[in-house]
Amino acid sequence: MYFLFLVFPALLLFAVLGFTIKFVCSRIWGVQRRVVGIFSCSSPEDYKWITQGLESPLFRGSVETTFASTISNNYNNRLKFRQDVEKCDFAILYHTKNRGRVNVTNVTDSLYDEEIKHMSLCKGRKNVIVVIDDLEKSGYEEKYCILDTQPDIPKYARDLILVSSEDKKHQQGLNNKLQLIGDLMSDESMNRIQYCDYLSSMVHWLSDTVRLRPHQSSREGLDAPLLV
Repeated sequence: MYFLFLVFPALLLFAVLGFTIKFVCSRIWGVQRRVVGIFSCSSPEDYKWITQGLESPLFRGSVETTFASTISNNYNNRLKFRQDVEKCDFAILYHTKNRGRVNVTNVTDSLYDEEIKHMSLCKGRKNVIVVIDDLEKSGYEEKYCILDTQPDIPKYARDLILVSSEDKKHQQGLNNKLQLIGDLMSDESMNRIQYCDYLSSMVHWLSDTVRLRPHQSSREGLDAPLLV
């Protein structure tokens, strides 16, 4: 029993120290300025608010440049689309409901089945997001309804951001959406969440192990949290 009280605090300290070093290093050296490509069947004028926002001083430290890439069924355009995907290191797939429907993928007459898959395979899922604009509502209920009926969005993109007409009536509403995009590009919010969750899981694991281990056989045991 004394062995447990000596060993497990040491393991906890070692695990927390290792993850803290990883977290701090990612904050110091992990920030990089991104080349952001915005891909859509729509005119660049429709998502001008995204382009202007990402090129504003607010994102000077995280965005190097942005460019627009128009998607169509033309052969030469499909070739250019693939070239543009290669040029960026963070891709935004943009769709506006002003085109009539929310038909990104997995539905009748969907517009981006092959494009979202190619972007994800080329850039990695964590570097692809989908923005759906000009909706009546942009709450969680609408978001998860879309994700449920169009499963290729969460399969090939890191997140889905919904923007309503009401959001665009106020600059603060647009800034909130732009900040979401910025957080996903920098991965800052995700790292903070992982760090706090990891510390919490380590404490619970230690507590459960010390409490339960004397009653378990040598072949049983609890799984420790994994470093992420």
